[in-house]
Amino acid sequence: MFRASSTGQSRGLTLGLMTLSAVLLWGTTIGAQDELTWNFRRGDVDANQVVNLGDVFEFLNYVFFAQAPAVDCDKAYDFDGNGVLNVVDPITMLEYQFGQGATIPAPFQTCGLDETGLTCNLYPICEPDGVPPISAEVLEEMTVVGHVLRRVAHGQTPDLFDSVMESENTVLDYIDEQLSPDLIDESGNTALNDALASLNPDESLVDLRRMQIHRAVHSERQLVEVMTDFWDNHFNTEYAKLAAHFENVTTSGGSSVYTAEEAAELAANFEWVENEGFRANALGSFEDLLMVSAQNVAMTIYLDSVFNDVADANENYAREVMELHTLGVDVLYTQTDIEILAKLFTGWTICLVEEADAGDPFALCQAITTNPEADGHVWTFTFDPDKHDYTEKVIFEGTAFEYTVPAGVEGDAVGGLQEGLDFLSYLAGLDQTAEYVCTKLVQKFVDDENPPAALISDCLVTWILTDGDIAEVLDTLFTSDEFLGADYRLNKVRTPMEYLVATVRGFEGELSNNASAILGPLETLGHLPHAFPTPDGYPESGHDQLSTGKVLERMKFTSQLFEETTSLDFPNLVDLMTDRGVDATDADYVVQFWVSRLFGNLVNEVDADLANDFLSTNDIGEEQPLQPWANLFNIRIGKFLSFLTLFPQYLMQ
Repeated sequence: MFRASSTGQSRGLTLGLMTLSAVLLWGTTIGAQDELTWNFRRGDVDANQVVNLGDVFEFLNYVFFAQAPAVDCDKAYDFDGNGVLNVVDPITMLEYQFGQGATIPAPFQTCGLDETGLTCNLYPICEPDGVPPISAEVLEEMTVVGHVLRRVAHGQTPDLFDSVMESENTVLDYIDEQLSPDLIDESGNTALNDALASLNPDESLVDLRRMQIHRAVHSERQLVEVMTDFWDNHFNTEYAKLAAHFENVTTSGGSSVYTAEEAAELAANFEWVENEGFRANALGSFEDLLMVSAQNVAMTIYLDSVFNDVADANENYAREVMELHTLGVDVLYTQTDIEILAKLFTGWTICLVEEADAGDPFALCQAITTNPEADGHVWTFTFDPDKHDYTEKVIFEGTAFEYTVPAGVEGDAVGGLQEGLDFLSYLAGLDQTAEYVCTKLVQKFVDDENPPAALISDCLVTWILTDGDIAEVLDTLFTSDEFLGADYRLNKVRTPMEYLVATVRGFEGELSNNASAILGPLETLGHLPHAFPTPDGYPESGHDQLSTGKVLERMKFTSQLFEETTSLDFPNLVDLMTDRGVDATDADYVVQFWVSRLFGNLVNEVDADLANDFLSTNDIGEEQPLQPWANLFNIRIGKFLSFLTLFPQYLMQ
């Protein structure tokens, strides 16, 4: 049933939603399509509720000129009711129209059935016969499916919602599928593959952002994309700082090496490399993710490890790797530990190497020339043994977690780098790290402000038993009572990226090739990927994202969704509904279909009535019947959907 908010009580729409849900789900809940027969109105072959000469022309175009039928119901074209479509049918109808005594057999003026052998698979203004009331269990299942797709995926598409409902174990099957992304074959995903083929994300920041948006909208590996965004934010770096670094690179003689454009391409490349590293390991081990971040050119530049020298150890990475990447704020470490850890990472830097040596931290560094790439040289993460501090180091001294690094051998590159790698592995294995990251995951998927402690504990146990296997931890989270239960639905504010992408997916929209319809609003909302300046990344909490201006920008985006001026392309919205059995002439059906899809059954009486009033009246408040055959009806439905997206609930996930 509909759940009332604090401003209203649930009532009357429950029965209507249950009836609609039965229509939407009958193929999966009570048997195959051929077990049901649709009611129809004989002679009304254009389904406009009026029988006239237009129906004769529709018949002729369908039967004799192979034009697509207005309805998927041959029985409606059988004017004389003999079970055969032939020339006698239009003659019978003409005789009836001109008062020649012909009789049109029932069902004629009202919806009904007959026993002829012709088919009637769908008649949009008459309900199917034999549909039992949907159970409360199935209605709850619809709500759970919508909830899971808002969290595990970047929102639902109509087809995805249907397919999850039709699977044997509904959301559990979908969760299992998403946790095994290697088994999802996307070779036939033309919408995604065609979009990616036109982009160069390894050399263009704009294309990198477009790639991420296209993947979020179109990829079937939805959880991978959700988690790639999560890790990219968890291990945040900023493109602008990378670009500035390369723009300031000079030769030994002081000559500039890169133009601003060339520096921008290099910065985009390393943000792309980092993003691809997170995507490849999104559901792998946390230790691997930590290593991807630590040994990436982007992180090395962003947190100033390029300047981390034994003579002047830079503390930035040492601080953030404990505060933001592993342990959390003020957990276990002190300022002294940061200072000592900074010495452990001395010598971690970048340099130019032969292209064949890219990725080798011990490769011979090449001199910087005015055109390194033409010389066959590329930038890579490297370890400089001459800049490393080989003295003994004791971290977390005096605690149960004391970690000692024995003095090393001066100039030992392998041993010097391994000191830092070993400590990162140690950090990844600490229970404090497990608790910190598990808490962030529960905040991400369940509740921002008050993540349930019991669920954090369950995830922590799984983490410890599996050495930080993210897929296993998420399996524990996604199958928990807290995640699947009713207490944490529509309680999280969507981030701008989640909001915009979910909107496109929810109405089966197609992005223009440049994805500008989302990039522009993301820029206005201050949420462009790779642009957050500080290491803590974009906030997950909704309260940080809901200033008046930012809410108005979201509303502006959705209010203009279906206008021709946008670079979004949507399918015929009326077909999208009627293909799923919705009677588009019935405002209750239309409202309930979209309310159930967008908000589950979590809507109050006032909002539901408001939606119905908006759909059922014109701009001056006069009652206006729904006429799917009207030329502008698709636009009318588009305006209605834009209106629904302005509801406060639409900000939530």
